[in-house]
Amino acid sequence: MRIAILTNRFPPMLDGVGDYSSHLANELQHNGHKVSVICRREAPIQQAVRDGQFNVPVAATIPTWSWRAINPLRQFINEHQPDWILVQYVPNSFQQWAMPVWLPVLIWFIKRQGVCVSITFHEVSTRFKTWPLRYGIVSLIQRLLAWLLVRLANAVVTSIDYYARQLQAYTNKPIHLIPIGSNIIPVAIMKNELTITRQQLMTNSGPIISTFGIRNQDILLQVFEQVVQQLEHVNLIIVGNLNLSASTYKIYQQLQHRIHVTGYLPREDVFRCLSASDVFFIPDPVTSKGEGGSSNKSGSLAAALAAGLPIIGTKGDMNNDLLREMPGVFLEDTDNLDLIKSCLLTLLSKDNTAIRQSNMHFFDQTFSWPAIVSRYSCILKPIQTK
Repeated sequence: MRIAILTNRFPPMLDGVGDYSSHLANELQHNGHKVSVICRREAPIQQAVRDGQFNVPVAATIPTWSWRAINPLRQFINEHQPDWILVQYVPNSFQQWAMPVWLPVLIWFIKRQGVCVSITFHEVSTRFKTWPLRYGIVSLIQRLLAWLLVRLANAVVTSIDYYARQLQAYTNKPIHLIPIGSNIIPVAIMKNELTITRQQLMTNSGPIISTFGIRNQDILLQVFEQVVQQLEHVNLIIVGNLNLSASTYKIYQQLQHRIHVTGYLPREDVFRCLSASDVFFIPDPVTSKGEGGSSNKSGSLAAALAAGLPIIGTKGDMNNDLLREMPGVFLEDTDNLDLIKSCLLTLLSKDNTAIRQSNMHFFDQTFSWPAIVSRYSCILKPIQTK
């Protein structure tokens, strides 16, 4: 089957959806499909094309997602003759103000060329707020766009139940749930390599808590401060960069000798750091109304699963059913730091070998790219293509 992927950005641009598109394209090709990619016209992507960095044809030819995209899309479709185009949708990717009003027109144009369209909603719309007024206007327009896109699409995909419920209100079509895979691909690591990694990261032999990304690090540091009071040699790895408020930065300064901030790392090194850890804490933000929380739209969570780590996440309305099925995932309230601390201490004080094995098996069955592409293949088969 000839499959094209339409995404705003693509590697080497730093972009989560671009990474997703790259892994999806490579795995689809590995499964025997003829795959191509069309994306924004960005100099780093064009240079990567000239350097032959991609395993699939990449056309970085779209100047903007407006009427100016029609001719590049026509040329791309004429050249590659795709049976399907898989659109990777995030509202703010396709328009500066997160209101890509031209996108439904472009999808309509693609379908007029005889191509089937699947739309993966990585996000649907911002939460509705009456004030400030501009947020309410943006949210309403995004919902109207989602309604139009769902009705135009031959197949609709999203990653979590929260988004599926939003989309299902717009259509009678099935909404297919496919979780987000990890852009950190597991690599084989010997036991002695993990020991060396731990020694390089920390000055003592105590247990290690890790996190990945720049989510609510204020809660992370506040909880870590409490854990330190009861577990003398505990350590913290922040894979990525600091993102702290001024008050919490003072905690960081006091405990800096126990905290290692890696900054940007190559993917193999990210996986090595996670694998050398004992527990993963993903402090996804949650409002006082319970809006937010951990979910399977997170590539960071998938990366922790790939490393087999026990995971502590946060409770909120974005928690999805699949998350609750995972054997080594524990959800706690962000307004009760004592519960998070107790959960961390419990996991750090016991042998988690069984949890790690279960999580890695669950990852292979559900979050690996072969598993994800298998779900896409089931969706694409039933509809007649050209």
